[in-house]
Amino acid sequence: MKLKFEETRMDLFTRRYSVKERVFLYYMGFFAIFSFLTIITNIIYGLNFSFNYKWMFICVFCSFMGILAIKKTKTYLIHRIGIYVITLIILPISWLSSSGLISPSIIYSIVVMLLINFILVGKERIILNLILTLVNLGLIALFYNYPQVFKQMNAQEQFIDWMVNIPVVFAFIAILLIVFERAYERERFISFKKTKELEILSTTDALTGLKNRVNLNNDINLLINRYKEMGTIFSVIILDIDHFKTFNDTYGHLKGDECLKTISGILKDATKQKMYKAYRFGGEEFLILLSDTDQNEAVKFSQELKETINIYAIPNINSDVKSIITVSMGISTTSENYNADIDTLLKYADKALYKAKTTGRDKIVCFDKQ
Repeated sequence: MKLKFEETRMDLFTRRYSVKERVFLYYMGFFAIFSFLTIITNIIYGLNFSFNYKWMFICVFCSFMGILAIKKTKTYLIHRIGIYVITLIILPISWLSSSGLISPSIIYSIVVMLLINFILVGKERIILNLILTLVNLGLIALFYNYPQVFKQMNAQEQFIDWMVNIPVVFAFIAILLIVFERAYERERFISFKKTKELEILSTTDALTGLKNRVNLNNDINLLINRYKEMGTIFSVIILDIDHFKTFNDTYGHLKGDECLKTISGILKDATKQKMYKAYRFGGEEFLILLSDTDQNEAVKFSQELKETINIYAIPNINSDVKSIITVSMGISTTSENYNADIDTLLKYADKALYKAKTTGRDKIVCFDKQ
């Protein structure tokens, strides 16, 4: 239970703060905590207290910046104040108070460069990278020409400084890389998920959840190729709800949508059992693709479908067929008597449907070229 709570809290943190905001917070937290621990360590090891002045300043400054960043108070401005102060003030002071090149100060320049490139963009990033480089070159030149300007450390102090700073900085950089790797994977997953959702939306009817004509063309072409290569027959059914306009006029469009959803649900269940596929073909028209199915089997399936729809008995009191929703169906099946292509199959199924509708509706008619 505790794990779930922690995960939820992390999710809230991730949603509240962007990657850049999180990185800035990590930096401010790292510098503040590390400065505090360094002060404690220096006291324990009996180092000159003057070594702590810079750490005290860093701890207070970064804590303050972190609090403002958490509150999202003028984030853009806070980020820049933090980065510029660290680059132009804190970093040079750290070099001067830590024996320059003899101390691990140079590794903090790398950490600061990462911060600059994580947060800033465009010309500002390029300019500050250049400034950081010039600051480091200037400090190196200063150390070479005037080493006495830098605070001196004995061998023991240097050893402690390196042994403490190196593993801590390396661990922090590793954590940053993990954070960015996870952020990248998260964004990649979200992007992939959105792409799949858009793909589904583009190939699925929003109201009924059935496949649309984009899917239909692809699926029919696959069956046509199988038929031409292997002679595997298949059938097409176009189903039309009888007097659907009358239904809408009588019960309203919301009830009309409910009716379409109900019929769609019936088609989904029926086709799932038979491994067939159903599509929304038009307003109140649906199409069913029956693979490996001859005309007799298609008729049998259509009759079962009609019986199921009748069982639902959706009222349609103003229909001149029955007082419930009925459907008409036209069937076409691949045959050597005509070319098997999309236009032909759909045209023949539509002709069969037209005959069913003009001869009384509530019927199943198969196309016969003869």
